[in-house]
Amino acid sequence: MSVIVIQRIQTVYLFLAVLLTTGTFFTPLFDRLIEDPAAWIFSAYMAASVFAMGLTAWSIFRFADRDAQVSTVNKAIVFQTITVGVGVAVFFTLGPIRMDEFGEFFAVGMLVLALILQVLGRAAILKDEKLVKSMDRIR
Repeated sequence: MSVIVIQRIQTVYLFLAVLLTTGTFFTPLFDRLIEDPAAWIFSAYMAASVFAMGLTAWSIFRFADRDAQVSTVNKAIVFQTITVGVGVAVFFTLGPIRMDEFGEFFAVGMLVLALILQVLGRAAILKDEKLVKSMDRIR
């Protein structure tokens, strides 16, 4: 039985991005999305966030093929951007920003941080690829 050990910083970034996006399902922002009378906003958020989480998680295990991993992370970033957009839109449609909406603000912050972590993960993957190519030139 072989055990795959993933020891790259991009794995940490991408895993944290998945956790943060998942965490937004347990915030007041998600409750606001469920209350939406036009269910398309909730559907858009769910679809985009599930695709973002799924693609990000899948990209962690594609470490053997960095080009495919970068492509998968790029797609996840697109879906995460949509998720952030929907979250920000819902946050600003709540009316004037008050202190009792800290939970919604926190959820949007989690989504933005997840997006930043995905971008950092992509940068780390590209850095690894550049290092491997430079080592190939030396050989």
